[in-house]
Amino acid sequence: MDALLESGLALSAWLQTAYPGLRGAMTLISDLGEFEIYLVLVLLIYWCFDKRAGMHLAYLLGLNYVLLNLGKHFLREPRPFWLDASLNASETTGYGAPSGHTASATVAYLYLAYTVKRNWAWSLALLGVLVMAFSRIYLGQHFWHDVLAGFLLGVSILLGYEVWMRYAHHRFRNQILGRRFWTAVGVPVGLGLFYFLGLLLLGVADTAVAWGEAVPTAELSSLAEMMAALGILLGLGTGFVLEGSRVRFSISGEWWMRLIRFGVGVAVSLAILYGLRWLVGELLPADAPILLEMALRLLRYFITAFVGAFYLPMLFVRVGLADDLPAPTIDVVSHRPSPLDGGKSSER
Repeated sequence: MDALLESGLALSAWLQTAYPGLRGAMTLISDLGEFEIYLVLVLLIYWCFDKRAGMHLAYLLGLNYVLLNLGKHFLREPRPFWLDASLNASETTGYGAPSGHTASATVAYLYLAYTVKRNWAWSLALLGVLVMAFSRIYLGQHFWHDVLAGFLLGVSILLGYEVWMRYAHHRFRNQILGRRFWTAVGVPVGLGLFYFLGLLLLGVADTAVAWGEAVPTAELSSLAEMMAALGILLGLGTGFVLEGSRVRFSISGEWWMRLIRFGVGVAVSLAILYGLRWLVGELLPADAPILLEMALRLLRYFITAFVGAFYLPMLFVRVGLADDLPAPTIDVVSHRPSPLDGGKSSER
């Protein structure tokens, strides 16, 4: 066995043996890195506190999910408990590296600290990332190098975001609606084509490895997670562009209006996400082609993201739970306000 894998197994085994009382706390911390938690967080920020920050954080997390699953499927690395069942980890079917919990925590926590711009926020964000990474190692879900790769991926995404904001965002926000819309479509389509081309070049996964029994399930899981990630990115991108042009909702309003927006919106979003999953499960025959299953999965996550980004803000405006901002104008002096900024540079 590779020395790197052996060192990771030894670390997880030692942590569980030396500190058995930490399992409950580590499980709770790890659960905070699930998709549903970030969904609720993003919707809370986008609908109630800071529209611009909510949009940017949502898209960064969507991009993170795509790149993360692309990396997992290309690298095809094992998880610790695949090699050592005594680690007593909960079943996870996808490949190991990079760590998704660590990458997502890095993107979310550090972006929020970047938005707050306070030393205490940076300290809390870094602590949160470290604790999340530690929980994944402790639970035997990831090797130490998996969480390091996840952290580096998250930091790379944020650095790319900074470059985008400095050098490209200004040009993008002044493009016509159609060009911005097709850019939002082109990014996930391009990443999807790169993903499938990469799989074609890599070929069939090797099952003649120590974790060979887990490979078939991991292959299917990786494909399913990529379809979900591409659906999210496509739904968010197109939804945000259209919202900025057709709706332009404002987060202003009494606290109770924001509370109703959040409660109703989250309920609708989760109902769509899980309701469509139930509906597909009921209607799709057991022998349905895998490509059809994956297409429906992409569609389910696209609809969830698009409704949250576009249709729910439209609903809030129409029923009086949110105001709409004036339509953007163009003159020879000032630039067109950014649809990605909700028609303003920032709204808090």
